[in-house]
Amino acid sequence: MPLIVFLFYYFKGGKIEKSIFNFLPFIVLMFFATFVECHFFKYSVKKWIRLYDFLEFYTLLWFFYKEIKLKKLYSFFSLSYLLLYIYLIITWDNTKIADQPLVIFTILLVLVSGILWFINVFKNFEETPLYKRTGFYIIGVILFYILSTSLSFLFTEYFWKNNRENAFILRNIILSFNTISRIIITVTLLKFLKFDKNESKF
Repeated sequence: MPLIVFLFYYFKGGKIEKSIFNFLPFIVLMFFATFVECHFFKYSVKKWIRLYDFLEFYTLLWFFYKEIKLKKLYSFFSLSYLLLYIYLIITWDNTKIADQPLVIFTILLVLVSGILWFINVFKNFEETPLYKRTGFYIIGVILFYILSTSLSFLFTEYFWKNNRENAFILRNIILSFNTISRIIITVTLLKFLKFDKNESKF
């Protein structure tokens, strides 16, 4: 739904704020993930989670980098995550720590970036209230989405091995969190995407 709303406004000549463009890679990822979420339990849970973790991290990193513009910090995050990911690819069959390091790294990225974003807002004494800022809503939904789903994915893998009935219950919880996140993103887009009466793409 968020991607459909974005494309509708974009091709109708809507005025799209920079923060929404920066968030677009994550919106696209969520769109394609929708088709996988209903089926990944039939195949390899691990492969899907690890691929999604990788794409999720770098789409979020891109958003925060474009918003906060701390090149050294996000270069550090990017390189560290990539090295960790490569290491885990090599050792995944032998390690017991599974995907926890990736989840922790993503949560750390989101928390640090969220704090930095708020610091920048108050440091620059900008007059625009938070509730009128696109970035405020996007960061809010990122925090909700990451904290609610990342840990749930880890528990899903555990329950799938030990109790499939509970795994399906947890899957429904994850899908509920994802649905709520998509609704919040859609409402945010509808709130901040505006049509420019003087311009149109058609």
